[in-house]
Amino acid sequence: MKRTARSLICAASLMALASMAACESKTSQSMEVAEVIEPVTEAVDESWKNGRNLTGYDVSDKNGARTLWVEFGEESADIYDDKGQLFGSVNYGELKDADYSKQGFGFADIDNDGYLDASMPGIKNEFGNYTYNWIYNFVERKFMDRTAELSNEKEVLWLIANGILGNNSSRQITQMFNNSEVGVVNGVVTLEDKNCKAYGISDDGREVARLYYDQNGDWYIDEGCKDIYSIMASKNDSYILDGILATSKAKSIAAYTLSDFYANPSGVATAIGQLWTAAGDASVSADSISGAINSVVSAYEIVIDDKGTIRRMPGGTNVFDMAANQLGIDLSKYEKLK
Repeated sequence: MKRTARSLICAASLMALASMAACESKTSQSMEVAEVIEPVTEAVDESWKNGRNLTGYDVSDKNGARTLWVEFGEESADIYDDKGQLFGSVNYGELKDADYSKQGFGFADIDNDGYLDASMPGIKNEFGNYTYNWIYNFVERKFMDRTAELSNEKEVLWLIANGILGNNSSRQITQMFNNSEVGVVNGVVTLEDKNCKAYGISDDGREVARLYYDQNGDWYIDEGCKDIYSIMASKNDSYILDGILATSKAKSIAAYTLSDFYANPSGVATAIGQLWTAAGDASVSADSISGAINSVVSAYEIVIDDKGTIRRMPGGTNVFDMAANQLGIDLSKYEKLK
């Protein structure tokens, strides 16, 4: 019995030692599998900063915390991320004081969309007493629109729309996005070579006009959606029509010929009157314009030679200039349409 008990104890001890050895071996293998290798952090190349006078801003928004770098010039500020990617330029036009620009420049979520905007408060614009912020959504759109929004944008839009179109309590003004009818992509439309923000103006759901604002601070209006863009200026604290943008529609109207007039007298006369109104000239009725054209043609064609043949005015004669000369319209502001 004693020998048997001792044998059992020895056997148990050997089994325990074997089990411990197995556990040690297993643990050793597990530790080898779980071994953590430290990642190699790639160094950020900062050579792009060499020779630049940059001001750094530590910012945070939906895209996380990061540093933005701004290089100030006399009329614009270029914004870069920490890797040197250029998002675009904030143009501040007539402002020449770069020190003031640095003091006023900052980043904040002005429009409460969760993304940072670049702002420069306290700058007077060419419209008079309006103070505005330059606001760019440089995260989502990366300055592709290159267009400034006004901090008092709605007020300015109302002043323009009501000043040009007349007061209307039911009028609604909304920014236009991705409207293929007028070529708007992400709120930006190109008028000739100008990139503009686009706004629709509607009365009781009926669109009556469109407003456009370009990166140079110029305003345009397409009243009645006729594709004739009036340039607007500030005068005595109100907005007035002051010339036109050289759109394809405006160019075609300025090039109307006598043949065009004969083919559609009312349509040609109406379009000429619309272009004059858009340019800020006195409103002239289509009947008056038709009468002016007919009077010049009649005076020319009253001549009859000795064989009784009536002299005919060439069909290619420009009737836009003809009507303007008859009605005292200054043609100098339409020279760029020719």
